[in-house]
Amino acid sequence: MNVNLLRSEEYPEKDFRNLLRFLAKSPGPVSFIPSDDDVKWEENELHDLDWEDAELMKKKAFPDVKFRMNLLSESSSSYLDWPDVFQKCKDHRKKNKIPKDESVIILTSHANEFNWFSAGDPAGGKDYFIHTDLWDAYVDGQPRCAIAYEVATLVVQSLLFDNYSELASYAHTNSTGCINDLCKNKSDIAIKFRTADLCAECMAFLESREINPDIMVQVYSILDRVRHQFLFRERFKLTRQPSRLEIREWNRRIFLPDLDDEEIRLSPLQRAVYLLFLKHPEGIAFHDVPDYQDELEEIYSHTCRGGSVVVIKMTIEKLVTNENSKLSEVISKTKNKLFRQFGEELGKQYIISGDRAEKRKIILNQNLVQFVTSPTFS
Repeated sequence: MNVNLLRSEEYPEKDFRNLLRFLAKSPGPVSFIPSDDDVKWEENELHDLDWEDAELMKKKAFPDVKFRMNLLSESSSSYLDWPDVFQKCKDHRKKNKIPKDESVIILTSHANEFNWFSAGDPAGGKDYFIHTDLWDAYVDGQPRCAIAYEVATLVVQSLLFDNYSELASYAHTNSTGCINDLCKNKSDIAIKFRTADLCAECMAFLESREINPDIMVQVYSILDRVRHQFLFRERFKLTRQPSRLEIREWNRRIFLPDLDDEEIRLSPLQRAVYLLFLKHPEGIAFHDVPDYQDELEEIYSHTCRGGSVVVIKMTIEKLVTNENSKLSEVISKTKNKLFRQFGEELGKQYIISGDRAEKRKIILNQNLVQFVTSPTFS
């Protein structure tokens, strides 16, 4: 079974690749095929989310969007009409000769006219979209997991229902935690993530459709991993217990085993600086960083995959002297990435923190840190 994933040009490619990696961790008969083409929108297809537009505000969906747009200032300020979205699916299907029994899913950061998380073409067929933006308002630090959940549920729904109109008439208006909940109150999506399952009625319906059980094994694997990540972050508020952190392989990649072995993806230089501070839990003041130049060069020689000695030395010299505020920039970008990936509350355990006048450090308990690399680095 093929599911064709089509990236809209405004949806960051790195986020798309991270999503594909997440889905690939649950192998099975469903193949998630990324398109080589990106969806490009014409000016007349993008409509401004203008809060002074009385006609637009008559659409009941958009006050919720307005709240979330105010909460997340970097979010898209445009929305799309459903027919334009599904026409892109049809164009992609025709151009690439995709069979009718294969699903095509557009991933777009633009809002849509009815403010749905995801939807299928009411006219029929297996064309869908997923709104990739604004998830932070509902699932702290987990947009990739939320999107993976939507992909997995669309796989099931494409097998359960002959067309999306049938699903729309069947979907539960009251949220119970079933993947077929409509979630008219969008905050109810959190209930679906906690359960990541089908209700008894939908389970019986699924059984009557005689769907390949291996497909459901794969789908449930994705849903269970989403549920685990969601609950881990949610329970952190009570347990205050962050995930273990492991540094692996020759190039010092960083993973969190208790969060589905999720990787902290940093640039080679960001990772080198991060590992330096991780190795020195007592902290390092900015003015003392030059004292660690040799150590930082050694770490960077691994994270940058063995670049030339001259380039490594020049790069680290500029960094340790904080030329053009390079060190400050690296630490700031690392912090932003961690907050984006894990949410601010959990992310605080992993960032390099501290005021300018004091030592910077990573507050994560050192008992949770393990270097599973060559002995020379531990």
